Formats: sequence, structure tokens, C-alpha cells
Amino acid sequence: MGALFSALDLIEVATQTALPETVVATVYFGLTNRLTLNWLRQSILDLPVANHWQNRSRAALLDILYDQGRVLTLDVLRSTANAQTPEERLESWLAHNQAGVERCRGVFADLRMAGQPDLAMLSVALREMASLVRRSED
Repeated sequence: MGALFSALDLIEVATQTALPETVVATVYFGLTNRLTLNWLRQSILDLPVANHWQNRSRAALLDILYDQGRVLTLDVLRSTANAQTPEERLESWLAHNQAGVERCRGVFADLRMAGQPDLAMLSVALREMASLVRRSED
């Protein structure tokens, strides 16, 4: 279901970059795998929801996660050469942003070791991902 939820973001990025959806999807899901974003998404979905506000909070975290995934994908595609394969573009971007990527992965690894992350922990993880977005745009 997560892949279907991403479809509109993929179409938006394909439209903005004038690239085939297959190229965009390869980069998007490559980022998802390399940054372990499926784990982060599932951790957000696993948050307990006892009331309307907790449900809205969880939904907001998911929106942020998908927004940042879209922005990172767009950055990969805009900052790399069209002549490269999608995999080469992703590798090039990861190498160029290695320090931020490693920092982000480190935060995610710390959260995995802590057990089931709570709302505050996941908010920090998404904040770190937002920092990666900002650093990659510099």
C-alpha cells in the first residue's frame, strides 16, 4: 500500500523533471531502501493511537515522510546527469551527500536499537531527514 501512496509523488516528480516514471520510481524506491525509510514508515504506522489527536499526529508524520522522500528524489534527479542510469544517479547523490546520509542512518540505527520508537523519537528522525534535505540543496 505504501507504494501506491507514493504514486502521486512519483507522477509529480516525473512531471517536474520531464523524466519517465520508471526513472523516478527507481530513484525513489532506491532512496527508500538505502535510507531504510520503509522501517521509518512502519514505525510511524505502529504508533499507538488512543484518540483523534494522536491519529492526526501520526498522519502528519507520514505526510512529512512522504514529502521529504519526494523532495530528496527531486534533488537526486536535478543534481545528477540525465545520461546516468537511475542507479548511477542515486549512487552519485549518496556519495556527494555521504556525511548527511550517514548521520541520518545513524539516527535511524539508534532508534531501531531503542525498540519501538515513540512520537518524540520519530519526530527527531524526521527532523534529521529534513536536515538531509536542506544539506543536499546547499
